[in-house]
Amino acid sequence: MSEKLYTAEIAPGVWQIGENEPGETPVDAYLILGSEQGLVVDALFFREDLYETVRKLTPLPLDLVLTHGHPDHAGRSVEGFLKAGCPVWMDPADHELLAHMPGAPDLSRLSPLKAGQLFELGGRRLTVIPCPGHTPGSVVLLDRAWQQLFSGDSVGSGQFWMQIDGCLPLKEFSRSLDRLWDEVEDLPLLKIYPGHRFQSPVQLNLQYLEDVRTITRHLADGSWEGEETVMEFGGSLLPYRHLAYGMMLDYCYDPKRLG
Repeated sequence: MSEKLYTAEIAPGVWQIGENEPGETPVDAYLILGSEQGLVVDALFFREDLYETVRKLTPLPLDLVLTHGHPDHAGRSVEGFLKAGCPVWMDPADHELLAHMPGAPDLSRLSPLKAGQLFELGGRRLTVIPCPGHTPGSVVLLDRAWQQLFSGDSVGSGQFWMQIDGCLPLKEFSRSLDRLWDEVEDLPLLKIYPGHRFQSPVQLNLQYLEDVRTITRHLADGSWEGEETVMEFGGSLLPYRHLAYGMMLDYCYDPKRLG
């Protein structure tokens, strides 16, 4: 295990906190600070010291939001926030998914996240926007004033997995993307801060979201088709298709789950 978590202030009042364990995909959490409150987005995977790391950056009261129920975003550090008395929020639609993951927290101690819920931090406001697709309970958090979107895995990180169990059909995901687009299309300077930030060689933005919409729409209606491939996942071989388009480097999907 690496000695300490990666921390960097990537925008005023916004910290990226990264876990990069040997043999694992790097994963990121974020700390957003207002004048009165802090909000942590996601809880990494294997590391248990996210709360302690955040406490070195701020003494403010904290909430933790889990963007979805996969263990690399709702990992072992959740317990530290619960023990400290911090509210931990997640969409209940992902409870069943998280419950089957190794080391899952006590779901009865999580607070139910709702569409449109506001986190008022003091001079900053973040709004919860559901984006079911990668998981049934995936959400993003939007700061309209700062044109920042904290997206977890909801739209990928330059690469995107829609081929694993639990992903919704692409036609359903396409509708989610259309609703998200309606919320952000008037934000030309939008920056997207995803769950695996360094998977993309460039800062993700509004064009990236449009590229994800375009791919999903064309795959769902059958006008595009990716290349066949296979990967080892969960101890077995998983066949799927994938393609690249625009800022999306690798969109992976199950051709049997188009909708």
